[in-house]
Amino acid sequence: MLEERRVIEGVPVLLAGPRSPRGLVVFFHGAGGSKERTLRLAGPLHALGFATLHPDAPHHGERGPVRDPFEAPALLVEAIMGMVEEAPRIVSLAREALSVRRVFLLGASMGGYVVHELLARGFEARAAAVLFSAARPIPRLLPYLPEGFVPALERAEAYPLIPLLHLHGEDDRVVPVAMMEETVARLAPRYAGRPGALAKAVFPGVGHEPRPELLWLAAGWFARWA
Repeated sequence: MLEERRVIEGVPVLLAGPRSPRGLVVFFHGAGGSKERTLRLAGPLHALGFATLHPDAPHHGERGPVRDPFEAPALLVEAIMGMVEEAPRIVSLAREALSVRRVFLLGASMGGYVVHELLARGFEARAAAVLFSAARPIPRLLPYLPEGFVPALERAEAYPLIPLLHLHGEDDRVVPVAMMEETVARLAPRYAGRPGALAKAVFPGVGHEPRPELLWLAAGWFARWA
């Protein structure tokens, strides 16, 4: 098994998993998170044969931790936009390092919006999964977005038709489940020609927290489309 720290294009990352993987899952963390935190969640992905790439977003982890991310919304917006801009090059170089062709996207909370933004910009992947997130930033971030910013939700026609799974807690108080439901409803016409490629699951009694069973579901989703 591989587990090593690298710096790619100035971004600290962790690479982990089988040395001859069936694909590479890029795992974007949430607000206040880090590459180490997503690595701790990656066991199901490794068990199903996927390598994982874990970058630190701007202002997170080794790049300057945000102690209380929701007290610094401007920095969270910078983290989102920075990760979106950095991701394509980081992913390309990681694919070369591992000699893998198939890339999968996984994001939790803030990282889930990064996934949506990448898809709205036409980023091609084999499949994607989003935990506790939606295709628009949460309301408290809106005053800090760049002038003229158009959320991914309003650019549904640009999404490549890759399989996309949303996993959400019914009791989420950070990203209300209604935001996820709105996202799926808005994307449904785009996915009309590919039945089964847009899916969701809502978990009663679950808040804004990753659980092992959700990671197993995401890993199974990727295995289905690998």
